[in-house]
Amino acid sequence: MLKKCFKYDFKSVFKIWWIAAVTVLGLSVPAGIAYESLREHFKDPARRFIWENSAVGAFWFSVMAILILTSVLVAVRFYINFFSDEGYLTFTLPVKRSTLLFSKILSGFVFYALTALVVVVSLAVIGLFVPAVGESYSCLTAEVLCEFILIFKEVPLKDILWIIAYALELVLMAILSPLVSTLFLYTLITLGATIAKRHKVAATIGLMVGSNYLLSALIIPVVLAIGLWVNATLHLFSDKMLGEYDWMYFVLFAFLFVIAVLATVCAFLGNVIQGCLERKLNLP
Repeated sequence: MLKKCFKYDFKSVFKIWWIAAVTVLGLSVPAGIAYESLREHFKDPARRFIWENSAVGAFWFSVMAILILTSVLVAVRFYINFFSDEGYLTFTLPVKRSTLLFSKILSGFVFYALTALVVVVSLAVIGLFVPAVGESYSCLTAEVLCEFILIFKEVPLKDILWIIAYALELVLMAILSPLVSTLFLYTLITLGATIAKRHKVAATIGLMVGSNYLLSALIIPVVLAIGLWVNATLHLFSDKMLGEYDWMYFVLFAFLFVIAVLATVCAFLGNVIQGCLERKLNLP
């Protein structure tokens, strides 16, 4: 049943999302050509470069648009399916509410991941048109990939396990980050729709705006605190006190701490949403 629910949710969002994805990828080609032409600006400052600036601007506008559109489509799908008139039909289906919720979480995560992939691919396409810094490479994309491969070739065999461990941690963080974003968005929608008896959309938007302001206010002191902690750690434990592998352990456990925090946040937000869906539905 999860497969059918996910397929239905995926198709509902994909029928609009794919247009934005194709637009971003399509605009990356003229943007790449434009970036190469803009390099001539230093040789001919009198030229206005109208089409080049327009192409680059259109590309970055499309990137911002797909990032916003993905969140809007995922949010609208979640709200309509659970808290609008369609919610009556949704909860009469012979499907557990946990299954319905997991389907929405999975589809939201997939679209956040696909959006990130589209942006990365589009930047790689632009890099195909931009000349490399080094003379031995044909383009910037090839230079980045080759340099990345050379780094791995030069790493001693004894450090391969460390690289694999770091890579696995980065993969876990890459998975948990969009998952946290999806669950946070769903939590705000759920709270807004269950708390407000009327004007649920307005309540949800209010929670989103308020949470963004709150996070913006908190992130600065948190970043400063982390920076001070890292600086104090670097001064307290110098290279003479800690060996090469001690630092590797330090970074390894720091990544594990971030993963643990993200996983805890995911579990907490998931429980909040599940609890609201089970006990505090407020359908129109």
